[in-house]
Amino acid sequence: MNWRQFLVSAKTRILAWLAVLMIFSVIASVLTIRHILYTLLEQRVEASLLQEVEEVNRLVDGRNPVTGDLFGDDVAAILRVFLSRNVPDDNEYLIAIIDREIYQTSPVTIPDVLYKELESTRYFLNLNRPKQNRLVTSSGTFVYLAQPIVINGGKQQGVFVVANLITNEQQEVNQAVFVAAIVIIIVLFVALFLAWMITGKVLAPLKILTETARSITDFDQNLSQRIPVKGEDEIAELTMTFNEMLDRLEASFTSQRDFINDASHELQTPLTIIQGNLELLSDRPQEQHETLALVSDE
Repeated sequence: MNWRQFLVSAKTRILAWLAVLMIFSVIASVLTIRHILYTLLEQRVEASLLQEVEEVNRLVDGRNPVTGDLFGDDVAAILRVFLSRNVPDDNEYLIAIIDREIYQTSPVTIPDVLYKELESTRYFLNLNRPKQNRLVTSSGTFVYLAQPIVINGGKQQGVFVVANLITNEQQEVNQAVFVAAIVIIIVLFVALFLAWMITGKVLAPLKILTETARSITDFDQNLSQRIPVKGEDEIAELTMTFNEMLDRLEASFTSQRDFINDASHELQTPLTIIQGNLELLSDRPQEQHETLALVSDE
């Protein structure tokens, strides 16, 4: 088989379409996995931010564990107690803002770029309700939730900010997706190899069918060949149809051969008589006339 026959063969075309379908499925699967992991990451980060804010809100109406008295309007004490009792998660930063200045932060060192961005507090001026947003910096993307602290229905006395550097976790997601993609690609190549082998076995009867058809050059000998039928699929049905065609051809050629044999036998006797009489033809007119009449009858 040359390259042209190889490229246009049914086996190659089937495998090519299968490869296209599987590659499309792999790409769609990887993108879907990445989207789902990103969505789950966003949901987890949002839930973590809300949890921190809810804990701060519970302290507003609570008691100072040091004095045992209500916090009242001591916003600094509320934020100080909260920061001392809570350990932030990885990539999470807690910031307390009082009088538009950063009052205290979580024990974890806050990235300088985030500190400088929050230092101006322009994001939280006149904040009267929780605000969630994204902050894109040179160090990455921060997702933050700012909770204004208002005592006794007054004006904003402070702001509690919890921020999460989501870029690091996004990179972990990308690494996981990359590893998954590599594994899927390896499995894809193994599957294509197995598909190539299986396709060859499935199409093997067609190859036998072609070789049998090409081998029928001597009708007396090769018409008796039959292709073994395996299974009950379309190829098996085609094989049975081909065998039935060979049965009809064999019967037809047998009938023709019998007819030729019979005709040859029937012609042999009169021809022999004609030949014998012509060889014994004499010169006498009477005998010539009788011989010619006999030859005419034969």
